[in-house]
Amino acid sequence: EKGVLQSGNKLFFGGIKGFTCLDLKEFRTREYEFPVFIHMIEYYKNSKKFVLNNLEWGKITLPPGAGPVDLHLSALSFTGNNKVGFSYKIPGIIHDYITVPENNIISLTGLSYGHYTVYIRFRKKDGTFGGQQLTVVIYIQPRWYQTWAFRILVLLLLAAAVYGLFRIRINQLRKEEK
Repeated sequence: EKGVLQSGNKLFFGGIKGFTCLDLKEFRTREYEFPVFIHMIEYYKNSKKFVLNNLEWGKITLPPGAGPVDLHLSALSFTGNNKVGFSYKIPGIIHDYITVPENNIISLTGLSYGHYTVYIRFRKKDGTFGGQQLTVVIYIQPRWYQTWAFRILVLLLLAAAVYGLFRIRINQLRKEEK
């Protein structure tokens, strides 16, 4: 419970079986990987806010018409937590990493239906990027009129209408011949 500080960088503790020595220079400079995760996702639909909570995101499926999507990021670093920063990219939309604001929220707006893969990396307090990278797939379901089934139905109806008009014209020509 009590220790002796010697020459500014070594701390000694006495115990029943002898002394324990801690080198403070070694102890403070050691960097550990800390967990980084998405702790909450918010999205809006018809001006109503929905919240999803989970710590292990792989794929997120959102309903048709989901509006802005907010990804809330967290890093469990007990030293220099205020210096941890995030950046993200979405291949096909954002090619270079974009720095996340200090509130650690990624706001995605203007997304239509489809699959989006978001790559999130974090910057440690010393300015280097951590080896761990988060990857989350967001799938926004299409509205009923954006589905392939609807498109095929429209094509079939158009084909039936053209065929019907063709049959009507053929019948008119046959009546004129008689």
